[in-house]
Amino acid sequence: MQGVTKKLGVMSRDLDRAMSSMDTAAVSDIIEKFSAQFEDLGIQSQLTSDAMSMQVAGATPQDEVEALVRECADEAGLELGAAMPSAANGTLQQQPLASRAAVVDETAALESRLAGL
Repeated sequence: MQGVTKKLGVMSRDLDRAMSSMDTAAVSDIIEKFSAQFEDLGIQSQLTSDAMSMQVAGATPQDEVEALVRECADEAGLELGAAMPSAANGTLQQQPLASRAAVVDETAALESRLAGL
């Protein structure tokens, strides 16, 4: 990062000199160098981000993630229609029958309340 900062500082000084002398060719060259440096910085940034994402994703066990999602859905009263694919075998895990029955009962109760209005 310090190298990038140093290069940008040099380019800024060079651009100031070129602008003061009104040398359009020099300004154009400096702008091209700046664009190349900016693209390099974007690539470095993306690679760092990808590496960090892969590290975090690899460090978190899939079953713990799925359990947390189910817990949050239960707390919010949401139904997970088709559970997430299991990373181990690629199959869909179904919700427990008791959970689906509770949702059906809740829906029936809400419908009866609505009909009473």
